[in-house]
Amino acid sequence: MGASFGGVAGACSRRSRVRLAESFVLVESIMVVSMVVLGGMGNVWGVVLGALLLSFVPEFLRFTVEPAQRELFGAR
Repeated sequence: MGASFGGVAGACSRRSRVRLAESFVLVESIMVVSMVVLGGMGNVWGVVLGALLLSFVPEFLRFTVEPAQRELFGAR
């Protein structure tokens, strides 16, 4: 069930490109395994929650912390 959700999500995110095994880098593989481990391997909703946490939290922090850092320490 989790693999099918992952397949559908991959197909939706990269509709126009073909994804081959050679196009994945080590960091992407580690992120996928981290999402599964964080959410729990036997729980589909846990995997979904783990994926949401590991993909949206860094983006949220990028848009909230980065402007604060620029304010404190100046522009790059």
